[in-house]
Amino acid sequence: MLRYGNCFPELPCIDLSHCNDIHPDSLHLLLNGRRQNITHLNLTSCSIFTEDIIMNFQVPKLKVLNFSHSSVDDKTLYVITKSCTGILKLSLKHCHVVAYKGVKRALRNCKQLREINLKHCPRLVLDVYVDSMLLRRPTLRKIKLPSGVAWVAPAPLVSTNKS
Repeated sequence: MLRYGNCFPELPCIDLSHCNDIHPDSLHLLLNGRRQNITHLNLTSCSIFTEDIIMNFQVPKLKVLNFSHSSVDDKTLYVITKSCTGILKLSLKHCHVVAYKGVKRALRNCKQLREINLKHCPRLVLDVYVDSMLLRRPTLRKIKLPSGVAWVAPAPLVSTNKS
């Protein structure tokens, strides 16, 4: 994996979904501050989050982060969103360990967040309140809730008044 990262240092999208055999040192080198152009990162079904990787996760231009079906927890989510504050779209679909505490912190850290997917997160079923999420992050336009229901911001009213 490191060989590919060195051959293509300007890659904007990295898909590591279902990659559980990645050596932590390779992942650390790939996701540290040297890769300045990563905007999309797919970590679906990954369980490779070691303390070292989490603490050194530096992807400053990250816009889309997919943790679906992964082992991400509240602490990991907090640390990563603290260093990647420009995330626009965050997917936590089927993350069985994430609780509202982690989501709340991610909302606080990601100041531009527009979409969040919380579908099938069993620890969030009773905790998620759209109004409190919108108060924490008014930029949100789409929230997929644990029950499978989606909340989408209404389209702005367009005036057709011609004077």
